[in-house]
Amino acid sequence: MKGLLLTHMGRREEGIDLVKKGMRFDLTSHICWHVFGLIQKGEKNYEEALKSYTQALRFDKVSTQRDLVWLRLRNKHTGFLCTSALTSIISRKI
Repeated sequence: MKGLLLTHMGRREEGIDLVKKGMRFDLTSHICWHVFGLIQKGEKNYEEALKSYTQALRFDKVSTQRDLVWLRLRNKHTGFLCTSALTSIISRKI
């Protein structure tokens, strides 16, 4: 999270280094992958953001769904979009 904050404060390189350091420390951390996706999305690097969200989704099936659906819709990945949307709807607790 510190990496995300630093990136938005204009200290981009330092922020990205911290996020990558976190990913090296724990490759299975969905939070690190999600934060890296948020940074990439903020820089309009949508393909890299999509890859990061997909990685985050491998480790946590719920928290990344909304961002992943938005990116797939933006990039017109309609086949995957239907799967993501259905998974998102099904995983919600009523």
